[in-house]
Amino acid sequence: MKLLLLLACVQLCRSVSPPESPPEPVLLDASCNDSSVEMAAGLALNEFNSMRTEGYIFSMNRIASAHTQSVGKTGRVFYMSLDMLETKCHVLSKRSAKNCENRPMHEEVSGHCNMTYYLNKPQRVANLHGYSCAFLPVSREKVSKMCPDCPTASSPDAPIFLETATLTLEKFNQESNETHYFAILNVTKGSMQWVVGPSYFTEFTIMETMCTKDKPVTNVSECEPVKREFAHFGLCKGSIMKSPLKEYKSASCEIYEPERQEAEDDHGQKDDHPEHHRGKKGHGHTHHDRHGHHKHPHSSNSPHVQPVESVQVDEHSTEPSTASETAEALKVVTLPVIPKRPSFFTTVTTLPFPETQSESDQCPGEYKYPSPFLDRE
Repeated sequence: MKLLLLLACVQLCRSVSPPESPPEPVLLDASCNDSSVEMAAGLALNEFNSMRTEGYIFSMNRIASAHTQSVGKTGRVFYMSLDMLETKCHVLSKRSAKNCENRPMHEEVSGHCNMTYYLNKPQRVANLHGYSCAFLPVSREKVSKMCPDCPTASSPDAPIFLETATLTLEKFNQESNETHYFAILNVTKGSMQWVVGPSYFTEFTIMETMCTKDKPVTNVSECEPVKREFAHFGLCKGSIMKSPLKEYKSASCEIYEPERQEAEDDHGQKDDHPEHHRGKKGHGHTHHDRHGHHKHPHSSNSPHVQPVESVQVDEHSTEPSTASETAEALKVVTLPVIPKRPSFFTTVTTLPFPETQSESDQCPGEYKYPSPFLDRE
């Protein structure tokens, strides 16, 4: 009897099928005009811009290629190649790309990002899993052919642009209604032009210091900065035009809300410090001085700044665009592959980014902002 039971158990075990292994993930070509791809691209762009602490906000020019991978019953991973353009908004402004103006053609900084994005709408989960980007300003050779009188971009590291930023910030500190002095954080753009004499144009970021304007300060760089979460930051455009008779200075700065104030505004709390009350999230106070003698153009050179936070990201590697630019090469901006992970990050298994373009006849998509400089060949 025991032998019969043993044989029955063996036969039963043989008849039970082994558990099915999960299917291998499949990568599918997707249309660059598909609404779900466009949604994922927009969400990925917003997350990409919001997580960065240096440089400028980028807008999407087109979806060049797209693939998808199904995850479970309702999730999908999007593998997207996006063409991007630099805007005039600094990431400190925390503006959405749709509210930012692209730079004019002669200042253009364009590039390409490969983004891996997970989206599960029923579960309300959306995460940027990885990205790899490279950006390049338009070459001086192309700019000189199109606009020989336009300012010439130079490295913002050049001492003349730090000097220009320092002198124009002095003007802003003297004439603005701010209660605290501001100090230079980073010089981000630099260009020059010859009018009746040399003219220098710069963009630079600034940070609020503990020094108040009721006491004279000879060197604001020696002032202690306000703690980051309470500090106002800003983006300034400064210019100095020299003529045989006079030197003209111009300063224009936009000031942004502190991180703590933005958090309070998001939760509907009121500002308890009316003397620091400004517009919300990037709609900061702007101080202008227009002497009417020249414009305030921006450089086409890529940003070269040190991290505002202790995030070790090297955004810059030098690579000449043309042989004529070898002496002072334009800089390619590269960004990290793995973004910072929020606490609510959802882990999914993703595939290596596809090496081939989507075979969909809807890829690449159309350019939103066509430009003669988009062809870098």
